[in-house]
Amino acid sequence: MINVNSNPINNKVNNIKSNFKEEFIMISTFKKTVAFVLAMVIMFGGCVSSVTVNAAKSNKLKMPTGDLAAAKVIEASGNPLLKKSSLKSTTRSLKSSSVNQRVWSKYSNDYAENKLNSYEKGLYNNLDDVCYDYLVDSSLNATYNPIYSGYYLPGAEYSNLTSDEVGRVIELFIYAHPQYYFTAVHYIRYSSSVCLYCYDEFAYGEDRAQVTNAVFDKLDKYVATAKKATDVEKTAHDLICKNVSYQSGTYDQSMYSALMEGKTVCAGYSQTLSAILNACGMETVLAYSKGHAWNKVKTNDGWRAVDSTWDDQGSTIVYYWYNKSDSDIRYKDTQYDHYIKADVAWYLPAATKSSKTANTERTTTTDSADSNKLETPVIKSLKAGSNKSMTLTFEPVSNTANYEIKISKHSKFKNDVHTVTVDNRYSAITFTKLTKNKRYYTKVRQVRKSGNKTYYSKWSSVKSVFIKK
Repeated sequence: MINVNSNPINNKVNNIKSNFKEEFIMISTFKKTVAFVLAMVIMFGGCVSSVTVNAAKSNKLKMPTGDLAAAKVIEASGNPLLKKSSLKSTTRSLKSSSVNQRVWSKYSNDYAENKLNSYEKGLYNNLDDVCYDYLVDSSLNATYNPIYSGYYLPGAEYSNLTSDEVGRVIELFIYAHPQYYFTAVHYIRYSSSVCLYCYDEFAYGEDRAQVTNAVFDKLDKYVATAKKATDVEKTAHDLICKNVSYQSGTYDQSMYSALMEGKTVCAGYSQTLSAILNACGMETVLAYSKGHAWNKVKTNDGWRAVDSTWDDQGSTIVYYWYNKSDSDIRYKDTQYDHYIKADVAWYLPAATKSSKTANTERTTTTDSADSNKLETPVIKSLKAGSNKSMTLTFEPVSNTANYEIKISKHSKFKNDVHTVTVDNRYSAITFTKLTKNKRYYTKVRQVRKSGNKTYYSKWSSVKSVFIKK
């Protein structure tokens, strides 16, 4: 008897039963994933700060990755430190101590928020309340926490969320609200509240008011220029590429670095593009992998992926990563740069192929959302575990098809074979109650039903592992 226990993000549990002698297969409780295809060409094996590869016509393209800062969380006990700050201005003469009025919500996007459950949305809204107060109220100072040597905002309360769920909500919130330039994905997590980090430079309210006015004066000039243009999206994209250089710095995870310093990394590029296009009325979200960030823009022909960071080639702007499908934007990925983090992919829109062909289109891959040609999954690892078990991990491919997995004790899969189909939300499976001192073989392919027809990708390469104990 086979029991298949699933545990996706929405906490629903599905049970599937099938026969396979005495062997037991259990799908691990990995978070929900939206699957994607391994890039056609993997040029390098690791995340680096900058790589150069040959492109068409012998052009040298710089594709920097790995500079999206990983979320930093400090686990703490007790209650957050909420004493009034004794901060004083670092500016000698304050020109203004108040924030100019604006429609602040126009710079953000609520696509991900609409997919949150009630508990997640509770934390999301509490974070928004705290950050909004600090954006518009110059009388508020961030609090210095001597234990953790940094300035933090007041606690935003949450309930019935795991630490991973809290982290995911914070990431989605920060990347959907570029207007909160003074904070980043860095926080202290208490048992029922979280305190977001505040950059030191923006901790004092009156100083922050001056910076806020300057940041949004600059941003609104970009918005006005883009609105007047025939092609709003391209104009915004080009404004960033022309006025920003790829360079790391203290504030490079915020759009402040792009607007006020003229230098940033992918986080600054993508947050600035989100803010401009959202303010222009074009729905735009920030998408991110483990080390890279880019955008998805809702055009009149559907959602498209845009990477202004990679399109900025110094003195030249290219459009190899402009208005692409999810598969096409992976053109020349150096690792898994444009594969959205597995636990957040469901919260973001899928970018599909355009029905129109632009002169910069590169159609070297097929987007399975528009075709019945499914791409072949790649097995990342197959490892033996304790208690006669093994764990299979494969690279996610597409969010429109499921996975069919065969396992056997025979390399040719002719005898003693079992086939299991798993939901596309998963990319890791643990097989338990296997036979000791036996070698097991496995392979994976995509499968999708469309009407009365069933479509399959090619099988992945076969992987095997020896079960010792």
